[in-house]
Amino acid sequence: ARDFVDDANSQGGALTIEDMRAYLPEVRPAITLPYIERTQFLFPSPPVLGGALAADLSGILVQSKYFELDGADRTHVFAEATLAAQARRTDWLRRDGLVTQPAYYLVDADRHAMIASALDEDRHAQRPPAGDAAIPLPPGADATGIVAIDQFGSAVACTVSMNGAFGSGKVAPSLGLLLARPSGKDSLPPVTATPLLLVGEARVKKDEERVFMAATVTGGPGATEALADLALRVSGGGQGLESVLAGPRLYYAEGTDALVIEPGLPKDQQAALRARGHTLHPGASGVRINAIYCDSGVPNENQACAAFADPRGFGLGAVGDR
Repeated sequence: ARDFVDDANSQGGALTIEDMRAYLPEVRPAITLPYIERTQFLFPSPPVLGGALAADLSGILVQSKYFELDGADRTHVFAEATLAAQARRTDWLRRDGLVTQPAYYLVDADRHAMIASALDEDRHAQRPPAGDAAIPLPPGADATGIVAIDQFGSAVACTVSMNGAFGSGKVAPSLGLLLARPSGKDSLPPVTATPLLLVGEARVKKDEERVFMAATVTGGPGATEALADLALRVSGGGQGLESVLAGPRLYYAEGTDALVIEPGLPKDQQAALRARGHTLHPGASGVRINAIYCDSGVPNENQACAAFADPRGFGLGAVGDR
């Protein structure tokens, strides 16, 4: 610890051994979103903003049952739901980034059902928030995600960041560690980077509990949407993890009426979206998801899991089976 303090200060830091002793992990209860067949999604609670964003959008999507639809019907309802989530962000988020409502509000099924019931299945009726109702998200720093599930049902989903590419760009001389960039006005921590777990409800017998999914998302605009879409289509729609992960993504750019789509979205779906009133803007996705999905849950005598890194990572993501 003293070597680290000396190294950090030699590179322009202002760290003391007392700072190191006072730096302790903090345990907070997760945001718990009830799901299907006695399962629940777990998201990180505030002040981490990504978990609140993902829980709110996922709740709206669960109530819309969009993942039971096919093709253009599914993409249309999904797009409308994501824009509705943006517009209703003022229900629980202040412009300075402070979450004003408790966790149970973010997973309120009645509220989500009300929002979902207002989605028009035939035309683009949602509008982007404007004026005081618009709460744009700051870009924040990029991050990386790590997921793991073992044969006993222990699971980890974690996102970490150095608050900038290669952190501060400085190395601790004696330890060889890259030093993180201090967070501040010009160096915000990740905003939408989010870990997620899908688990069975707590049981009386501990050995009957199951974990089904561990996933993380990083990468900025469209991250919350991509994570919720993958989690629900794989677990609720029965679609393959690898195909959903590699498939085209779409999201409404913050505060605009522009539906950003990846070029791989089928032409017939693009035409159907335009016919319903969406304005499409082709663009590549900078979002990266790592995920593990176990259809029957773990632990299980016949457990089978799939694990994939996002192909958009160009090989920088890695998957290990041991």
